[in-house]
Amino acid sequence: ARVTDRIADFLCCHFRLLQDDMKAADYGSGIDVVADRVHTDAEKDFCYRLDNALTQNGFCSKPYRGIECYGITYYRNEKLMNSKAPYSFRLVTRDFDFNCSNDEPERIRLLLRIRNVSNCMEYLKTCPDSVNFIFTAYSNPGCGKHANNTCKHGVGYEIDGKQYWRCACCEAPFKFKPQVEDIPHYIKLMELGEKR
Repeated sequence: ARVTDRIADFLCCHFRLLQDDMKAADYGSGIDVVADRVHTDAEKDFCYRLDNALTQNGFCSKPYRGIECYGITYYRNEKLMNSKAPYSFRLVTRDFDFNCSNDEPERIRLLLRIRNVSNCMEYLKTCPDSVNFIFTAYSNPGCGKHANNTCKHGVGYEIDGKQYWRCACCEAPFKFKPQVEDIPHYIKLMELGEKR
């Protein structure tokens, strides 16, 4: 683990660490960063299908490792990826999530950075309930800056007469359990609502 700079993999007993010889660790690049850490075949299938769909649409990606999870982050192009620009999509495996029970087998979450929900409203009318639920599942109180109307990152919108607010200071405002059949909707919503 030390020779191949895979200490984190050693600490979490990653099954691929011992697949090669003691001086090599030829794994964990690209979408494998996420696919290796899921628990179900359906999640693994989702990982590869999303990666394929985004790659075909010109997105670039790089691995992500945060305090709570591993993942892969997708950017519209390589210039954005190599700068400090915000990502468009992030696919992560959760180590823990306070909103989920420990009995839940699904580990992946998809994060969408939609900044202008009003541009998505007409399209949402054609989407299945599973996609609409992404926008109506909850509203959060936001950060301290939202309380005094100075937050520049959060997203506010209204659906069916109800006001929603999603804080986006620390991560993308939309985080949810994804479904493979909704991948085209996720991409279309990103195209429509990515810019303010």
